[in-house]
Amino acid sequence: MARITFAGESLIAQKQGAKEVLLITRFIYAHVPGLDPNTPIDRAAPKPPASQIVHSYDIPAGNSGYVNPNQVVYSSMLGSDIGDFDWNWMGLESAEGVLFAVAYLPLQQKRRNIPPLQIGNNITRNILVEYSGARELTGITIDASTWQHDFTVRLKGIDERERLSNRDVYGRACFFGDALRFQKVGDDYQLAAGIAYVEGMRLALAKAQAMNAPSGATQVWIRLTLRREQNNVVPYWKVVYEPDQRDYQTLDGWVYCIQLAEVTASGKIIDLRAAKPIDGPLVEHFASRKSVADLEDGITSAGKARRLTEASQIALQGDIVGHVDFDGGSDVVMQTKLPDLGVVPGAYPKVVINAKGQVIGSEALKPLDVPNLDWSKITTGKPTTLAGYGITDAQSFAQILADFVSTGGWGLGQGSPKYVNDANAAILPGFYSAGGAGSTNFGDAYSPLFVMRRAAGNVGQQQINARDNEFMFRGSADDGVSWKPWVKVWHSGNLVKNASQTDATPGSMLRNGDHGIGGQAVSAEVDLAKYRTGGKFITPASGLVGLPAGWAQGRHVVEVAGGDGYCVQRLTGTSANKGRCAYRVWDGAWAAWDEVLTVKGFGAAEATLQDLVDKVSSSTYVSPRRLAEIAFGSGQTPVNVTGSKVWNTSYVNSTNKTIFVSIHVKDGAGGSGALSASLYIANELWAKAYMGGGTETTLEGPVPPGGSYGIFREDTNDLILKWTEYR
Repeated sequence: MARITFAGESLIAQKQGAKEVLLITRFIYAHVPGLDPNTPIDRAAPKPPASQIVHSYDIPAGNSGYVNPNQVVYSSMLGSDIGDFDWNWMGLESAEGVLFAVAYLPLQQKRRNIPPLQIGNNITRNILVEYSGARELTGITIDASTWQHDFTVRLKGIDERERLSNRDVYGRACFFGDALRFQKVGDDYQLAAGIAYVEGMRLALAKAQAMNAPSGATQVWIRLTLRREQNNVVPYWKVVYEPDQRDYQTLDGWVYCIQLAEVTASGKIIDLRAAKPIDGPLVEHFASRKSVADLEDGITSAGKARRLTEASQIALQGDIVGHVDFDGGSDVVMQTKLPDLGVVPGAYPKVVINAKGQVIGSEALKPLDVPNLDWSKITTGKPTTLAGYGITDAQSFAQILADFVSTGGWGLGQGSPKYVNDANAAILPGFYSAGGAGSTNFGDAYSPLFVMRRAAGNVGQQQINARDNEFMFRGSADDGVSWKPWVKVWHSGNLVKNASQTDATPGSMLRNGDHGIGGQAVSAEVDLAKYRTGGKFITPASGLVGLPAGWAQGRHVVEVAGGDGYCVQRLTGTSANKGRCAYRVWDGAWAAWDEVLTVKGFGAAEATLQDLVDKVSSSTYVSPRRLAEIAFGSGQTPVNVTGSKVWNTSYVNSTNKTIFVSIHVKDGAGGSGALSASLYIANELWAKAYMGGGTETTLEGPVPPGGSYGIFREDTNDLILKWTEYR
């Protein structure tokens, strides 16, 4: 069953919205490994990769047809000139390359006709899709060809013939027992379960069905018709409570009306069904009827016919003498029956039959009067040889051995099969021997060669090297014109396993945990410079060489990406180096370690104000709060700055939008030296002031609108630079 993909649904909506024609142009056949045809179709999956697509088929104009307004069918016809390939996935693709519909199938085969080696096959595949307005959207105006749909006209005729045949048997209406009986259960009404035939249509009600009948007196009728549902025709029925219903015809066919019951004003239910006491197969029902028994008495013509049949069966046991006019009497049989020949019913391996085809004796129960009979010469029922079946031109098994196997046919039965020097020439099935040192194109020049052939063009070769316990194979898809390279199968005899968790031998097989893959790789190497193989390793706990400066001994994790030519090491610290991480690069020589700066790596140590001013303690960190204290601290204790003292004050008056920023510089030398200060203000506003020997100097720099600079001196040793802005 094909399903429209999500991409196909989107394309339908897009085309309907744009009032464009939806063109489905291509069938795609693919062989998807491991595909289960019984699983639900993945409507979101894309088209299989190119390596899995085995054939594509462009749909001719005549291979698209409509079944009805909502169903269209697309067909592909693959002739015997196409192949060879297998497939289990089939899809439809639109002109835009959108995967429109998909079907999963059991593995199918397509073979090309290659006389006399292979008989090809012709395959026709149809995909029917159904969605609202399919015929209009696709613009398909051709009715589906007979090979594309279900022969609607013919099947409709078959349905009608079956209906009429049933009507001949059951009449207009026949209800088995209480089937569809209108009943009252408590205060509710229901139809009883069962089987009925109405106008030849079979109704089967698996369980009682509740009925919503009106109150008061009413008539209960059933309306029945054959209605088409997609590609099938099923009986459709409905219970109505209307008086005096009559059969009527619609565009879809006749609707038949049968009265089931009548409900009186007092609530009494009168059953009006044509019920029959049938509770099993009809043959049992008819056999139990009295009328059938009457036919057996030989009075009616049917009874006489039955008697004649019995007489003929009995007569087969002996010879009937003279001419008999049979009138149904039982005495005729007694008059024509010959004496018993002594053979009772049963299965016998050997029997004797007379000229009239009668069994007159058997080995198990020999007749009384068969003279000179030699039972040893009487054969059993089935021959045991070809000659016994009358076949004279077949070779015996012994002859086959003598003429074929013993002469080396296809290498069968030979201790040393036929030698070949060029393996490329061995394309017919059979066993061969490699020619030795001078042979070419073998996996091994001294090993036997086994050739398999699936079809013309598909050849496989196998060799087993007994000396080295190696198995090799290769194949050709073009009848030996070109071959794939020989492949040696890896097995326990030639697999190389890693000697240790850090073994880097090329071609060796990894185990779980090797190089830290899937488990721990604990190394005994103490020199960190020697870790140049990709992986994740745990170092020894002591004696490590090459740790970053200040790192303590202990187990570390070394992660290596790359190899001997170029690699990167990442080192993670132990519990003593908790939170520390460093990395370095090897490119012919090791670069210095670069330690990743982390809060934990620095022991949560934050720089002091003095650290920041003096620009020391590079191993500490600065928090935003500490930075704010330096830039906009309020009422900070003076901090010594190389013999001088500096502090900042700032605040914002939210009432009049005034900002005060001031920098105080106090000379610790008692006024003997020159004082200087500089101020950088946001928005590129700045000012400079100089004071020498206690004398006030001019203020340089632009004064912002609405603001002013002031220079104030507390004493000969102090300088106050203040900027005020009024907003």
